[in-house]
Amino acid sequence: MFRIITIRRIQEGEDGGVEVRGTMIDDKYGILAARVLNVDTNKDVLVVGPEKIDFDRKTKDFIVYLNFENPFKGQRNLVIEYYVRINPDSIPYK
Repeated sequence: MFRIITIRRIQEGEDGGVEVRGTMIDDKYGILAARVLNVDTNKDVLVVGPEKIDFDRKTKDFIVYLNFENPFKGQRNLVIEYYVRINPDSIPYK
């Protein structure tokens, strides 16, 4: 098994949402999307695409902005899934 992504920090964002900071380990891949899933109900809380991702093509660092209400209160059974794509140059980041 190989790893192509690393998550360095998950923190509360300036606007009250969540910021996920990480790095793509393999240069062939870019982060395409993220999904917040409630594992109790198996329903999506939020799905974001490249328009909510800052990606530095030189360093391969990224920030995913997950804007949903009260992310650190209430719901505790949430999982964040990350989706990647080969060829990061083909992803239309914001």
